[in-house]
Amino acid sequence: MVLLEMEWTQNWFQFKETCWHQRLEDLDDGERESGLQCYCYKQIALWKMLGDDADKLFKVICPPDPGHSATN
Repeated sequence: MVLLEMEWTQNWFQFKETCWHQRLEDLDDGERESGLQCYCYKQIALWKMLGDDADKLFKVICPPDPGHSATN
């Protein structure tokens, strides 16, 4: 169960990063103020950092075992 929660957490961080990428792409030319673009990039970096940190920590806490599946 814990392994699934860890996976869901990482998926959530990736989803949020993707959402901010999409928001940045969806901005019209008239909406492309430097402050708004900067905020989007800041959010993208935040969610990416959280995802990367979670990945590193989860691998330390529960290293992948090539001989054992999470469903076993």
